[in-house]
Parts: sequence; C-alpha cells; structure tokens
Amino acid sequence: MKKLSLIFLLFLSVAFSQLRVGLDVSRTTDISVKWMGMEAGEKGSPDGMGLTLGYEQTLLLGLIGVGAEYNLSTGGGDDHEEHDDHGDDHGDDHDDDHDDEGGAGGPGNFAFVYGVAKLPVGFPMVRGIVRLGTTLAHQEEGLKGGLSYGLGVRVKPPVLPVGVEAHYTMHNFEPNSADFPSGAEVSASYSSVNLTVTYKF
Repeated sequence: MKKLSLIFLLFLSVAFSQLRVGLDVSRTTDISVKWMGMEAGEKGSPDGMGLTLGYEQTLLLGLIGVGAEYNLSTGGGDDHEEHDDHGDDHGDDHDDDHDDEGGAGGPGNFAFVYGVAKLPVGFPMVRGIVRLGTTLAHQEEGLKGGLSYGLGVRVKPPVLPVGVEAHYTMHNFEPNSADFPSGAEVSASYSSVNLTVTYKF
C-alpha cells in the first residue's frame, strides 16, 4: 500500500510540472535614496530585454504550487558604445536619451522563488495567476533581494502540453546597510511585463 501511495505521489508531481521560458518585453527600474534632507533617484527603462528560465510544480489539480525562475538581463550597453564613436553631436543626443531612460546596463541578473496560485476565471482554457515570493540575488551594488509579487493570466488548451502566460511582476530590493550612509532611506524596485511559453510534462 505504501508503494502504491508513493507511486501515486510521484505521478502527481510529474503530471503538474512545467518548464518555462519567457521574455521581459517591458521593464522599469526605480531607485531612490534619501539622506540628511537630500533625495536622489533614478527611474527608467533599461536597454534590451530580460530572459527568464523557470520551473514550476503544482498540486491540488494544478491550482496551488511553487516555482523558481532565473532572470538574465540582455543588457544593451554595447549599442550605446557604438553610437558614441560616431561623433560628439550624435553622442550627446544619445546620452540625453539614455539619461531619460535610466541606464543601458539593465537591472542585472537575479533569481525568484515563489508560491503560485492558478485560479479559474470563468473562461475555458484560461486561468488567473497570482505569484508571491522572494528575490534571492541581485547584481546591483548595495542592494539585496526582497519581497516580490505578480499577477497574470494563463491560456492552455486541455490536450496540448504547451501553454502561454502573460505576467506583471514587481521585484522589490532591500538596501545593504553597509553600503549606504547611516540613516539613509533606500528603496529599489524592478517591474516587468513578461510573456512566457510553458511546457507541461
């Protein structure tokens, strides 16, 4: 009987597992520092896109589960350097645009571990998605991972193993106190709109 129960649990684990590959087609970074009455900040859209690779495992008929994904920034800084070589006038114009957009280097690479709920919304093959978890690492100097959350929608035919998801996700980062002056108030976030293709196996 115990063997049958174990086999059944293993079957459920495989039946509700999926691999995920996605792109952050729109993303925004926001960093703010307040200290001794002064305030400085930077907000904009990084160059390039973010590539996400992930894995999810859900139980309870695919309603609730856990997942993890890695976000790899494609950057875009090389294009900026090439534009600077074409002349001072052209380079100055590009620099102005770059300042408004908030940095070509992107937010860096990080991992996201989360719990997920996929809830019926009244339409066949469509589910609403809620994700809540923690960002584990970040390359931005002086910041560490914090609470992250997201909302989305999933469309998947009942027979095919491939589905499509769209997410809005907010990653909040906490300051590393050793890298900022005492008493400084620091907030940082990275938000994205992500399109993901999933493969269920």
